[in-house]
Amino acid sequence: MLTNLIAGTIGALMLTQPADTTISAQGVSKLRIENHEGTIIVRTWDRNEIQVMADDSEDGRVEISRSGDGIKIRPGTPPGEEDVDMEITMPATLSLEIQGPFSDVDVQGSRGVVAVSVVEGDVTILGGTTVAVHVVEGDVTIEGASGTVAVHSSAGDVTLGSIRGTIAVEAIDGDIGMLRIESADVHATSVDGNVTYDGTIRDGGQYRLATHDGELVCTIPEGANVTVAVATYDGDFRASFPISLQGRVDKRFEFTLGSGSARLALEAFDGEIHLIRPGEAIPEDWE
Repeated sequence: MLTNLIAGTIGALMLTQPADTTISAQGVSKLRIENHEGTIIVRTWDRNEIQVMADDSEDGRVEISRSGDGIKIRPGTPPGEEDVDMEITMPATLSLEIQGPFSDVDVQGSRGVVAVSVVEGDVTILGGTTVAVHVVEGDVTIEGASGTVAVHSSAGDVTLGSIRGTIAVEAIDGDIGMLRIESADVHATSVDGNVTYDGTIRDGGQYRLATHDGELVCTIPEGANVTVAVATYDGDFRASFPISLQGRVDKRFEFTLGSGSARLALEAFDGEIHLIRPGEAIPEDWE
């Protein structure tokens, strides 16, 4: 077991990979993990060390390099030669960056910044303070994050739960589901997918939900103060509670609930827009 990495080391230090390798995290604030193909699992603990476990049966090596306050970890095998499954345990407060072109990523317990970029693979993040995910093909699940959550997905569903903070989600071919959200700033758009929002509508908040070819479902809490702007082209609008429409022109109109201090824009080119109360299901006769 290797327990110390000289703080001043700059460049790549090749390590022979035993069953596990542990390095000091003294003076480290950033961790970068690179893996061409294979699973990347990150867990956290209260020790000021980073443990690396890599299933690399061919030559059992990982490359670890340090520059300044950052450490980079990647498999010792050249990209594309074989799959490498990696499990990293790190201090919870480290900023984390993961590059895995063909990797499933699972991060749990982080209390720092988490940034993930994947070409093909599913991404699951539990925790994190400021989370950014970019996926070309794969599903994204983020739970319990705070700060800013930003997701871009080309093909795959995005599911956000118990998020506290700003949300910005763009999906091309996939659904966006947002549940138990506490936010005053939400922007979620899908080209070919449904968009669901269940969370707070805060006074003065800004919310925009849009889809080109899908349905919108948005919950409006009792007592919300919000001005709602609706725009559809080839779809219908339904609300499970009474509203008074203002300035309706074809399928563009507004209405106000309470003082109207928050702003909610709902746009669906070819799909239904549904407003319901928290805990309600969409009535069967709406389908």
